[in-house]
Amino acid sequence: SGWRGYLQEKLQRHFGKIGGVLLLGMLWWVWHLPLWMIQGNEWSDLLCGIPTIIGICTFFGYLYMKTENVWLCAIIHGVYNSMGVVMISGDGWLDYLALWISGIILFIYCIRKPEYQGKPDKG
Repeated sequence: SGWRGYLQEKLQRHFGKIGGVLLLGMLWWVWHLPLWMIQGNEWSDLLCGIPTIIGICTFFGYLYMKTENVWLCAIIHGVYNSMGVVMISGDGWLDYLALWISGIILFIYCIRKPEYQGKPDKG
């Protein structure tokens, strides 16, 4: 994928590892806007998804830095999308809360990893 295999490295070179992935996440969010509009979703739903997108992008960025495998990122993206269909409770605020918490946890977990800190991998 051009997101991880090409653009992530270029953005990280200019904006740092975390800044580059966050910028890539916002670009990824914009990329999904047409799909969002076609499906007829509410704008408030889209805006509420930003913390989740940041967490997911940080995780995908970490995964790519760790493995240098864009296919693994693509497969996990597909699994994540499939889980979203299954896990929606129908209770808007509860869904948002779960997504926000998972996004925040992913972000905090990933930025503490050596790949984001510029430290050599211990494993």
